[in-house]
Amino acid sequence: MAITVSPSVSSSTQAATYERTLLLGIGLSSFSALLLELALTRLFSVVLFYHFAFLAISIALLGLGAGGVFAYLKRDRLAKVETRPLAALLCGLNAVVIPVVLEIVLHVPVSLELSWSNLLRLTALYLSAAIPFVLTGAVAQDRREP
Repeated sequence: MAITVSPSVSSSTQAATYERTLLLGIGLSSFSALLLELALTRLFSVVLFYHFAFLAISIALLGLGAGGVFAYLKRDRLAKVETRPLAALLCGLNAVVIPVVLEIVLHVPVSLELSWSNLLRLTALYLSAAIPFVLTGAVAQDRREP
């Protein structure tokens, strides 16, 4: 009597696949943040004035840093949540927020006039443009123990 053994996926292969897909997701999320930064640079150059174009780089750095700091400060709470569902939630939020941010950038009228209303519009524009980068910075957090 012959005994047949069905091949099963070992746990090490499953862990490697899990790690690869997670890294691919983080890489694609980072790539989308870079593309958004490029798009914001072009939009700021056209919608605002050309000397505001490179503020998009500062916004991206501020947002990525703020997301990383948030993830570091809340690491105890975030450690209780599995990495994959948390990353999926943040990436899903990012997918919803990016078109909203682009609409805000396209439809908030800004001028070079020195006034409080213009300053408030610029502040709203820049803070809303930083939100996708904050989410990306939180996605790309390091989940290892310090």
